[in-house]
Amino acid sequence: AALRDDPALRHLPVIVISGVDELDSVVRCLEMGAADYLPKTVDPAILKARIASSLARKRLHDAEREAVERQAASNDVLAIMSRSAFDLQIVLDAVVRAAVRLCRADYGVAYVLDGDAYRVAASDGGSPELDAWERSHPIRPGRDSVVGRVAVLGESIAVDDVLADPEYLATPGQRVSGYRTLLGVPIEGDGAVTGVLALARNDVRPFGGPDRALAIGFAEQSGGGFAIRSEPG
Repeated sequence: AALRDDPALRHLPVIVISGVDELDSVVRCLEMGAADYLPKTVDPAILKARIASSLARKRLHDAEREAVERQAASNDVLAIMSRSAFDLQIVLDAVVRAAVRLCRADYGVAYVLDGDAYRVAASDGGSPELDAWERSHPIRPGRDSVVGRVAVLGESIAVDDVLADPEYLATPGQRVSGYRTLLGVPIEGDGAVTGVLALARNDVRPFGGPDRALAIGFAEQSGGGFAIRSEPG
């Protein structure tokens, strides 16, 4: 019951192995959430197969739940955009929060082009020291940062480990926070990189294909906010 009531544990498959083989006991265990029920003298090969089957079902369930969560988050951002059509700040705040949560990042930033540099417009997560550094140090196009590379190349950039990248220039913000893995995605408007959505992880944990695709989708939604803001009227 404790596992079932804990949101972080309720989806873990539980296989009960017991010497009690009465039908009522089996039914009670299954009703309480057990994925399977085996006798105490179960053959190791059968146990291994049942565990593999339970884990496969869990992976499928997790993938389905994640897809639903991602679609819901995307719909939430679109709804916010429709309600706040002329407030880019609200749109960017929503996009960054959703991207950090669903891409499993530790820190996320939406940078907006201001003159010849990209300044923080919205952020979520990260240490106060890191956020303060980023907000007080706009980033110019160049290869020494992920945001700068995105601005130069106009495409998504992923750095698996900033400390192993020969072109990346570690900033005091990086040294204070210790982030290691970065992903930058262009926010485009009128054919130019008007902003960058950047996500960071504190450990070396590269962003996979699904996370990158989701980040690109969020950046495109942000671009829609820029387009709405730039429309005359």
